[in-house]
Amino acid sequence: MKRQVLARKLADTAFSLTKTQGFDQTTIDQIVAEAMVSRRTFSNYFDCKEHAVAQKLVHSASDGLRGWDTPSQDLGVVQRVRNLTQHQAVSGTLEVLVELAALANEHGQLSPYLREAQWQVWALAGESVIDTFGPMADARVVREVTAVVGAVFAIMTKAVIDAAEPEPLEVLGDLTETFDALAQAFD
Repeated sequence: MKRQVLARKLADTAFSLTKTQGFDQTTIDQIVAEAMVSRRTFSNYFDCKEHAVAQKLVHSASDGLRGWDTPSQDLGVVQRVRNLTQHQAVSGTLEVLVELAALANEHGQLSPYLREAQWQVWALAGESVIDTFGPMADARVVREVTAVVGAVFAIMTKAVIDAAEPEPLEVLGDLTETFDALAQAFD
């Protein structure tokens, strides 16, 4: 637990400093000074500044999941994923993704770390939706959740990266047609 708290503190500090003073102006030395840890401690958690900054997305998604009300058992896969996606947008995760995507567009060295963080969020979302099925989560449910979450995250990621200045709720609105098509296919 202590390791998770410290990793979160370092990621939050890196993200915050990057937002306030700029990506290029933020250094590991500043991050560790602000977090009141040693540089060696930082390196126990992160390879570089980019890695720490990108992990803010994973922490935001985890925070959002803690506040997610488990959807009704009568909802299908698509509706559960839609419910989770809407919740994550309202809880701020989509806003963090938008900010990180803008940073990655300006600073290419952040891109691989952001993609890794997105992969972690995708896996976390899928596991969370599968968990809502409880004992009904058979192989078919797992395949459908994986397909739907993968499609939604791919479309959302592309929309965020392609937009010059994406608005989180506009990105979510753009998914309406996608969810409707997926509902016809899966539910």
